[in-house]
Amino acid sequence: MQLLSLTNSKFHSRNKHIDTQYHFTKDQILAQQITLEYIPTTEMAIDVFTKSLSKEHHYSHIHALGMIPFSILIFKLQDLSFESSSPKI
Repeated sequence: MQLLSLTNSKFHSRNKHIDTQYHFTKDQILAQQITLEYIPTTEMAIDVFTKSLSKEHHYSHIHALGMIPFSILIFKLQDLSFESSSPKI
């Protein structure tokens, strides 16, 4: 692909931003402006959006992202609607 992109300007325009982003990131690491840290795949909270997870992992990742599970949200909304429809004494 790299050889093809050097000979075909159509591919060069598509890949130029990748080169720019790579060099910017590399320069920031060398200047110690950012650091990279290894995170095991079991701790990557973003996996909740990209993978099928067990129930335990799903809820722990949602909690890590500060999100509320849909079932709890519906329950809270039902509570609010019940309270507002009850007569006030």
